[in-house]
Amino acid sequence: MLVIHKDTLIAEKYAPPFNAAMAQLGWSMTKSLMNAFAGILQQQGKIKLDQNNLFKAWSNDERRDISIKNLLQMNSGLEWEEDYTTSSDATQMLYNAEDVSAIPTGKKINTKRGESWYYSSGTSNILSKYFRNLLGDSIYRTFLNTHLFAPLGMNSALIETDETGTFIGSSYGYATPRDWAKFGLLYLHDGVWKGKRLLPEGWTTFTGSEAAGSDGKYGAHFWLNKKGVQYPDAPHDMLIADGYQGQFVFVIPSHDAVIVRMGTGGSHFDVNAFLKEVLATLPKKVIQ
Repeated sequence: MLVIHKDTLIAEKYAPPFNAAMAQLGWSMTKSLMNAFAGILQQQGKIKLDQNNLFKAWSNDERRDISIKNLLQMNSGLEWEEDYTTSSDATQMLYNAEDVSAIPTGKKINTKRGESWYYSSGTSNILSKYFRNLLGDSIYRTFLNTHLFAPLGMNSALIETDETGTFIGSSYGYATPRDWAKFGLLYLHDGVWKGKRLLPEGWTTFTGSEAAGSDGKYGAHFWLNKKGVQYPDAPHDMLIADGYQGQFVFVIPSHDAVIVRMGTGGSHFDVNAFLKEVLATLPKKVIQ
């Protein structure tokens, strides 16, 4: 784990055999990288949040109305089963499908678009496939390296692809904890890095806005803690990249802090107590 306060690394601890140079799997923290992918595309004028008609296969039914915003906020209305204890849509997609977009893009609408929220790894891979179609393979392969990882100095970062070459945007992003922290700092500073705007103005506000139907728990490919809905003793303004086994990047504007926690054993890790104790050592940000 590590703590950055006012852009300074003030605490860092590793359990052997891990060390600062070792890239670690973020699992669903990768979804938050897809948020940045979308944000950079919008900054470059290549997409708009309300854009729809995303796939030819969707053009003749109500799926044509699904927007990029719906996918980022996981309220597309597409049917999906996210269950890792059995053979589900999610496990079939990750472990059996050559093309990780095939299962989710083939789903039908079963709830009201834009109103009913359901956590779906499939939507992240739908976005990844759409970005590939939009950019073409050559630009797509290098896009995140060129426009996100290299500018941030995230030299360890990578996202695995499926057998067809589509980034598995739901699950398979790797980076060192320090590089994950750089990613968090980009959002702490409203999408600006070393004076250069990488994400559109207002993008972090959109990212931290409650997705309809999520009861304050989810924004746009980041988790939230509105009104302490998840962690009652933690700040309500957090953006949270959250991995399957207890990997986290906490972006906390009220404390001018980014906290990264990696490792497994997520079910035995008391996130609320951890955040309460760490943040008790930090002052709140003074708003002028």
